Amino acid sequence: MARWFITRSPETLDEENEGELIAYQALKTLDDSWTIRWCYDYLDGKIEREGDFLILGPDGRLLVLEVKTRARVFTPTGQNDGTSEKRPEDQVQSQKAGVLKALQERLEKGGEGLEVPWTVPAIFSAKEHGYQPKTHVYPFTLIGGPDYLRKLPQYWEEITSGGFRSQNPEAPRDLFHLVYGDASPEAEARFISETDRLMHDNAAADFSLLEALSENSQLLVHGGPGSGKSWMAERHALILATQGMNVLFLCFNKALGAHFTQTMARQRIKGKEDLIGKITVRTWEALCEEMGKRFAPGELPEKPQQGAPDADFDQYYTTLHSALLAAVTAEGFEAPYDALIVDEAQDHRNEWWEIYFALLTGGANSQMGIYYDPAQRPSFFSGEFSITKISEGLPGKAHLQLLETRRYTRPIFEYLCSLQSEETDRLIGGLRSSYLLAGPEVIVKEAPNPDMAKSAAASLLKEWFDEKLVSPEETLLLFPKDPFSDRYHQFAEDSYFANCQIVPADSPDAVQKGFLRATSFNKSKGLDARAVILVGTSAWEDLDADQRQPYWIASSRARQLLAVLSC
Repeated sequence: MARWFITRSPETLDEENEGELIAYQALKTLDDSWTIRWCYDYLDGKIEREGDFLILGPDGRLLVLEVKTRARVFTPTGQNDGTSEKRPEDQVQSQKAGVLKALQERLEKGGEGLEVPWTVPAIFSAKEHGYQPKTHVYPFTLIGGPDYLRKLPQYWEEITSGGFRSQNPEAPRDLFHLVYGDASPEAEARFISETDRLMHDNAAADFSLLEALSENSQLLVHGGPGSGKSWMAERHALILATQGMNVLFLCFNKALGAHFTQTMARQRIKGKEDLIGKITVRTWEALCEEMGKRFAPGELPEKPQQGAPDADFDQYYTTLHSALLAAVTAEGFEAPYDALIVDEAQDHRNEWWEIYFALLTGGANSQMGIYYDPAQRPSFFSGEFSITKISEGLPGKAHLQLLETRRYTRPIFEYLCSLQSEETDRLIGGLRSSYLLAGPEVIVKEAPNPDMAKSAAASLLKEWFDEKLVSPEETLLLFPKDPFSDRYHQFAEDSYFANCQIVPADSPDAVQKGFLRATSFNKSKGLDARAVILVGTSAWEDLDADQRQPYWIASSRARQLLAVLSC
């Protein structure tokens, strides 16, 4: 999305401003090489007036756009629709003159590397359809309807022709930002909120694939980091539940399970007041323990305590697997679910899928969605995940690959691409985007010690919260190790941080208004948040090989605001 300076809220517009809202929706499709100011003041002689849009192109040229909702109809007297309004041509000419005067006055105050952009006027008529280039008789471009406004890059050279082209586009851009770049916290908050909404809208474009492939009962969906797999998995589960199915929604780690449990309770497909069916969210571990108590009581060894040797856990889960497989394949077993959705499926070992399928009323013929990315499977996981082996017995399978990275702004995307190493090459290889949204730059700072890194995180969070860029529940605080563990004791229960109650991200009630979630790099897999701060890590260049993948995964949890406070 273009870099927006918004002083008018779309939600407050009425029918009289319908044309501006139509223009806004169309201009949102421009990429981040464009800069747009919506609603600005200018002097028309000595009278202060309000203009509609200023659009600065990638080449440093500026378009002054006057918006009209109704079709342009002029009377022989020169008045618009017979009213006392100025003609749109006169309005936009006055706007251009006022804008140039403001830019020139700021230039004369001094500053190196500044330049007044070549500036041209145009009129957008929201209810017309067509494109009329300027001529010697009619020296204004007329853009009719949103379809043609979305094609602005295609017509840009023609619209802005007739003047000089800056040798350095940054020079007019810097001057424009000084005069019209609203850097207020309110403007930044509106921009970030709108970017989040557009991210979800872009990801929703892929949801139509669920309907297009509805005749295939099993979807195997592969997508790289930030491709929107989890968002699509949520929508897939909701669609199946509206059809009356009892859906098992399975993920791996506890924090992701807590997130899905709460978001599924709130989600509703537009137009559906209640789900006919049911969605049951379980982590792999919770499902195993629940099934053990239900189907194989008395046949399992006691679960090892936290901190026990890995061999003890391996033995426990091997015994658990054998007992559960025997229970769900025994004669008379009644499967409790109709459909299966698995997010972060690459974290589930091959041998467990036979059990998952046995939990479905239709077995391998049941409706299911398997969402996975082998590159995101932690390097320390034992066992194997192979989508080929898992899907061998699925008769209605269809493979789908999500190619576009949907969930990152350009600065975060570029930061992730910069974290080059042998351990992250496959992750970076999954990042692809032809359309990235503008956003705040990534903050990378080093503190002398972990305590000062925590203090810096608290100060940054207070700044973000005060400026309303993000709320506590939209934020993740990530540490190299679990900050609530006895070994790495950063927070006690009921702790407060940055004036917010801080809770483990995997606690059942973590996703609540005003709660700030914290967890480790490894436990953050699958989560996403508008804002993420990595605290107390080593700098990227100082990390050991086994620390690079978790650092990259943790950084990739952020959608718009990312800070790395190392020590």
